[in-house]
Amino acid sequence: MKYGYLIPAVMVGATLAGGQAMAQVQVGLAPFAPYQAYDRGRNINVLNRDRPEYDAIGLRNGPILTFPKIDLSLGSNDNVLATRRNKISDQFWSAVLSSTSTTDWARHSLQANFLLDTKQYFKRTSENRTNVQFNVIGRYDLVGDSFLQGGAEIRTNHIERSDIAFPTGGAEPVPLRATSAFGRAVYVAGRYRLVGSVSGADIHYSNIDRVGGGRIDLRSRDYTAVTETGRVEYAISPAAALFVDARNTSLDYKGVANALNRNATDRAILAGANFDISALARGEVGFGYETRDYSSSALRSISGFSMNGKIEYFPTELTTVTATLGRNIDDSILANTGGYIATRGSIRVDHELLRNLLLNASYNLERDKFSGVSRRDSIQNISVGAQYLVTQSIGLSASVIRRDRTSHGVITGPEYATTEFALTVTLQR
Repeated sequence: MKYGYLIPAVMVGATLAGGQAMAQVQVGLAPFAPYQAYDRGRNINVLNRDRPEYDAIGLRNGPILTFPKIDLSLGSNDNVLATRRNKISDQFWSAVLSSTSTTDWARHSLQANFLLDTKQYFKRTSENRTNVQFNVIGRYDLVGDSFLQGGAEIRTNHIERSDIAFPTGGAEPVPLRATSAFGRAVYVAGRYRLVGSVSGADIHYSNIDRVGGGRIDLRSRDYTAVTETGRVEYAISPAAALFVDARNTSLDYKGVANALNRNATDRAILAGANFDISALARGEVGFGYETRDYSSSALRSISGFSMNGKIEYFPTELTTVTATLGRNIDDSILANTGGYIATRGSIRVDHELLRNLLLNASYNLERDKFSGVSRRDSIQNISVGAQYLVTQSIGLSASVIRRDRTSHGVITGPEYATTEFALTVTLQR
């Protein structure tokens, strides 16, 4: 794993502190240590390429290496409140302080990650927010390629105005606290690989001020989630394998007396393949079916075709093209529907123009179809950026992100278009 200038600071907070680049994915269900079976070490993403003259060297304390880093940004947003009309622009500064400490033992590993991400506006101080994340991940190696892995995480995050889960009439970002843990066992025998995991999360939302006065009670959004996953892989060659993946998630909303009971059981099964073909491509693609059954008879069950995929294509050693595609069920905040089916796709290009000058561009599209109501949302993100590596300790980057959201139907949601620009200085060790 490399610890160089991988991502501009304006994107680090969205990626590491909540994964909210698109519409709000249900907090707590995305693992903070995802299982990636497709990486067999045959290809290297442009962002992870060794650059000894620019990569962080870290601080050593015996067998422990620590990589501290801070990203300082100045930027502007032409639509801070994410409204369709009467846009208000503002400037901001942000700071992302992160640290990764990892062991370099011959067997087993232990890693601790810390991140503090703050964004402060000069005039619209109601939109200021600070997120904190800390997790510990351990791995115990067994015979051969088999191993046990586990971890725990605690983080604070915010639901911002551009998220689909932002409450109508909210006067400020919604603070939330998430505590989660996971355990995973991987057993390899011959051509077979068996993976079993269990994870749990507890999510708590804070109440916020309402535009015009008063408070918005968000206690009905608090929930716990427990997910069990089983996976069987069969290697048809050293570069490719077939798999079947089954998942069961139980959602328990703590709620309040007058809130709609959103307790549910979500089940999904996927079948597909993963591969890592030298000097060409790597990735994983799976297709299947997902269904979510609610405890309350007032909410209809949701089911449909499901998919999940990520492919990295390497046309040259200097260019990486990454494509993702997914279709899954998410919970809704609307009073008369349990959830919606979200279809997401993205493509990103990273190019090493010079040894120390990296360019990137990406496009993301999401379509949300709500169950039981006439509403369809569309969210598009377009971004471009550049990173200039000055030394092992200093880097510069710039990014522009355009976000557009539209909503159609009898019951429509918020619509907006925003453009955000940021310049970033990175300091690392």
